[in-house]
Amino acid sequence: MERWVELDRRTEAILAQRETDLPAGIDMAALTDEWLTQTDPAEPGDGELILNRMHLLGTVMARMAYLLIEEDEKTVQGVLPGCQQLAICDTPIDQMAWRELQSAIDNLQIHWLKASPLPGARDLCWRLFARFGYFVAYAFGSTPSEGAAADPGNDPGNDPGNDPGNDPGNDPGAAPSTIPIDVLHDRQDYDRGSVRLSDTALIQALDAFFCMFRYLWLISHEQRVEDTDTSAIDIRGHHFEAATDTYHLTTMHDDIHTGALLQYMHRFTGMYNTVSQVVYFHDPVYQRRRAPMSPAELTAPGRNA
Repeated sequence: MERWVELDRRTEAILAQRETDLPAGIDMAALTDEWLTQTDPAEPGDGELILNRMHLLGTVMARMAYLLIEEDEKTVQGVLPGCQQLAICDTPIDQMAWRELQSAIDNLQIHWLKASPLPGARDLCWRLFARFGYFVAYAFGSTPSEGAAADPGNDPGNDPGNDPGNDPGNDPGAAPSTIPIDVLHDRQDYDRGSVRLSDTALIQALDAFFCMFRYLWLISHEQRVEDTDTSAIDIRGHHFEAATDTYHLTTMHDDIHTGALLQYMHRFTGMYNTVSQVVYFHDPVYQRRRAPMSPAELTAPGRNA
């Protein structure tokens, strides 16, 4: 963890100077693998810090993504044109206010199974992650006239100033016309009247990003399982009955959107027991799927599996 603390310090120093280069010697691929495979996303926080190690490392990753990925005018549809369900906003990703970014993340979660196989899915995740890193990196004013980004937390006393990155189309000397963190319950007081993203907003976003990135990581590391001869398997009625609960649990996992379970665990700390809570939280009238076969069909003459 000490290595990440030092990396965080170096990243903060670069952001404070308004520079755009990553700290020297950084291997983003290796850091991403470490984040996705060597942290426990379900780890609970404690009384003093509600962010776990996955969240803390994720904030460092997001800010480095903001430094790494060049800004442009691409929208969500411009990056991933093959999924029409994602077309809810025509604002370029690098100019999104927090509400627009939050909606884009939520929408990508909901339509993840349609979007994830498309060629631009990974690029879209990183671009949204980089924009999220911008909001993680800076403090902001709470009114349009104070809406520009202030310097990072390592130097909160600096004049908030105006950040050209907040609105690339504006003159750096002009105040932005929108409030960057424009969702009241997603911001918390910071310093001298400025605000930052709240811990709960950080957690919800990082839970979503972690699950989507890990999904892509797993797909990229999948290994083919050789076909197995099932002709000798003799499945009886008691096997079917024993597997029914497992079937329903599995299909309920499939019926919630990517990241929903982890977000529920952290939103209602200590209350999670089973996936059905998450399913009915998002869909109170949810009905479990019917099994693809009934016990009577299983025991029909000539059928053994």
